[in-house]
Amino acid sequence: MGILNIQTSQPGLVGTLPTPIYINTNDTYAAVTAAGYLNGAHQLGQAFSNEQMALVYTSDEGPVWLKVVVSGADYSLVQISSPGDVTLPTVANHLIVSSDTVGTLANKTGVAINAGGLQAGLDATAGVFTSYPATTASGTLKLAAVDSSADVAVTISNADHGQASVYSIPDGGSATANIAVAPGALVDGNVVTASGTDGVIQDGGFAVLANTTAAYAGGGTSNAFTATGLGATSIVTAVILASTNAVSIVKAVPSADTLTVDFSADPGAATTVSWIAITPAV
Repeated sequence: MGILNIQTSQPGLVGTLPTPIYINTNDTYAAVTAAGYLNGAHQLGQAFSNEQMALVYTSDEGPVWLKVVVSGADYSLVQISSPGDVTLPTVANHLIVSSDTVGTLANKTGVAINAGGLQAGLDATAGVFTSYPATTASGTLKLAAVDSSADVAVTISNADHGQASVYSIPDGGSATANIAVAPGALVDGNVVTASGTDGVIQDGGFAVLANTTAAYAGGGTSNAFTATGLGATSIVTAVILASTNAVSIVKAVPSADTLTVDFSADPGAATTVSWIAITPAV
């Protein structure tokens, strides 16, 4: 494989610029346009310059016009660039994108950008976005639509963020696992509950609070402890965490940010109460 014949002069064309030369090869276009393709011919005495244009016969593309480029010790044949050209070779089924600012198109390994939206598939023709990780044979991530009887658009979008964030989809353990989704707004701090068996959640309408009070110095059988978050309709369970005297709780009454506890006797110094509450009452 290689150069079969080179003709560098034509009667009547001596001194014309650019100078046409003729090269017959049994190499492919890709081989002919590789850097330094003419180095061997130059070493055998052929003279090349940047003022030459070569009409080259290739085994796959047939005759093509290429420009001779001399750069240092390399003598090469280079595709003539013009607006709208496609840089060869291309890869079947790969996207063609702009590779410069003068209209040249090519397959691209890096980022391909579209200023608007991207669509995979058509109505009644499925389309899937597939992403590969950096390591070979390590699976893929696909984003695919399934039939919706209501014929509606489903949008996945982010809320306003104050920082860069990464979210990982947990392994559900089976092909039928679902990610919990709330169809409406939730209340900050409220418990969420399941709405059916398909992964939909809803606001439970109540919050669960738990805390331990500050210490009570004793001196009486009742004390109003600060309990932030409580309301008059809260349902409260309270236990004595620490006390000097052995006593029990007779009654625990919630009110706004306060838990009033009645003891069976004076609990003494350093008395603290741990409590858990559902608020508002359900």
